[in-house]
Amino acid sequence: MSNIHKILVCDDSETVQVAMKGIVESIGHQCVVTSSVKDCREQLKLVSYDLLFLDVQLPDDNGISLLKEMKRDSYYIKTIVMTSSASIAQAVEAMKIGAYDYLSKPVMPKHVAAIIASIGGQATELSDYLIQSKSKKMQDIESQVRRVSNQNVSVCLTGETGVGKEIYAQRIHHLSERSNGPFIAINCPAIPKNLFEAELFGYKKGAFTGATTDRIGKMESANGGTLFLDEVADLGLDAQAKLLRVLQEKKVEALGSNKQIELNIRVLCATSYNLKEESEQGRFRSDLFYRLAQMEIKIPSLKERIEDLDRLIQLFTTQFCHENKCSLRKFASSAVEYLKDYSWPGNIRELKNIVYRILILVDDEVILRESIPNNLLLSTDLDSTSMTNTELLDKEAIYSLVDGEKKMIEQALKKNQYNISQTAKELNIGRTTLYRKMKKYGF
Repeated sequence: MSNIHKILVCDDSETVQVAMKGIVESIGHQCVVTSSVKDCREQLKLVSYDLLFLDVQLPDDNGISLLKEMKRDSYYIKTIVMTSSASIAQAVEAMKIGAYDYLSKPVMPKHVAAIIASIGGQATELSDYLIQSKSKKMQDIESQVRRVSNQNVSVCLTGETGVGKEIYAQRIHHLSERSNGPFIAINCPAIPKNLFEAELFGYKKGAFTGATTDRIGKMESANGGTLFLDEVADLGLDAQAKLLRVLQEKKVEALGSNKQIELNIRVLCATSYNLKEESEQGRFRSDLFYRLAQMEIKIPSLKERIEDLDRLIQLFTTQFCHENKCSLRKFASSAVEYLKDYSWPGNIRELKNIVYRILILVDDEVILRESIPNNLLLSTDLDSTSMTNTELLDKEAIYSLVDGEKKMIEQALKKNQYNISQTAKELNIGRTTLYRKMKKYGF
């Protein structure tokens, strides 16, 4: 993989810091080292890293606590826990929380290089798929992205939920002259109305009840780089007015401060709504729309680029097998063609969810059309005679993989009064597989 990855190392040993920085940079990647949980936390807020090498024992806290915090705050970064042989139990605990793997000290260059080659590459594989797409529509999108990357214009990425808008925002950033600066993403619907200014503009200690320390806002954090506003249409009109003022003046003032800070940022945004229609209906300010959408790029739905489905399935299958440390499996052409007939309303995000669920439910090395449970998909597009998912799956089961499997089996067992043959038939799995999974989940 020729991509240059940004790698963060958090270890309080100067020897480890020097060694890791030397190894990472010797194979052509960028490396930043920190020595405490506090410093690591700040770096994660400022820069979008591809990999984190995290020591378990740190002077101000431990890596386990930081992992829990990252999971809570949705930091999607593959983390490798570094530990001494005496702390293997902590490494295992970290992996249960969400760490990808662990690395025993003293670190060996070949082990670090192997991890970066395998996991670091995976961090950009989906974006690589988008770049190398066989779809004419996606090739046109890539052409537009390259054209706007080095133009100092705001770009609005539109399209259905789950089509990959943030991936393209990151690609615009990485292709631009700002690529060495931070890429700061903001999930607009997740910001409480009363915290909008504090989150974007920052605040000084004592600015309001609970402001016990100074905090840099997202906009200042993005200085020299790119600010990405995801689902920007969800901002209220009051927040839109405040955002517009800052973008016009190119200055931001933290709450509780009388000092204005110059901003040098590029703004990208994404939405699943039609912003022009929203502005015509009075739900989105027209002046903000024109400032944010100097260029608009509409990302096609997965159904519109269905010719790439087989490559996406292969990608997600490889990722699943790597993450679960199992032998590589594949989907037969009959299974792929079957899935191509589905409408994929959740787009790429739904496809990955479904591929993972199939790989959990089906043990076969080669997955055939007949192996795919008919009740798995979110509509009856594929088989009008099959049971709808609402008869067997609730919302929680749809979006949780392992928990979803357990719930699916439990509900099917209850529906069929624990008749093993009937339950296995309904789930489209073998009796032996069902018995094993019942044992696994304690049924």
